Amino acid sequence: MRASLKRIDAPAAPAVATQAVAAHLRLEDADAIAGLEPLIAQATEALERHLRRALIEQRFRLRLGQWPLGAVRLPRPPLIAVDAVTVTDAQGTEQPVDPALYHVDTDAEPGLLTPVRASALPAPQGPAGAVTLTFTAGYGAGWNQVPDDLRGAIVMTVAHWYDRRDGDTALPPGARALVAGYRMIGL
Repeated sequence: MRASLKRIDAPAAPAVATQAVAAHLRLEDADAIAGLEPLIAQATEALERHLRRALIEQRFRLRLGQWPLGAVRLPRPPLIAVDAVTVTDAQGTEQPVDPALYHVDTDAEPGLLTPVRASALPAPQGPAGAVTLTFTAGYGAGWNQVPDDLRGAIVMTVAHWYDRRDGDTALPPGARALVAGYRMIGL
């Protein structure tokens, strides 16, 4: 089944406080502290890719060629909400799907969208046939909602990169070990 995932709204806040990283590195210089912000963003992105998760609240668009059998697995957990579901009609126009036709499970990892009955969801009719799901994922809007060990892995990664500055952008082994239980496999 053809599928594509695109982030449409990036996180509005960092996953760790800049001051927390500065304190870990024992930095006091304002310019050095300001220079941590891009490293925090890059480390967060690297960790999200590794874990296949969203840490801070962000929106995604998942496009499918057709409905899968059973539930739609929504990547990048944890799922906060499904914001919109559309199908393409014969004229190529996206038509909204009535939320009464599906159930959303935000507790499952990954989140699930399941039809209330097998034939409940309208079939896409367009030539390319498209189902579009827009959803919000992440632990919350602020860094304090991200689990401590995930924030710790970001701090470790930034410290590793800051100390080495050799262009190595891999997650350090300690950070990988700290977050191993959060990694989504097969999404």
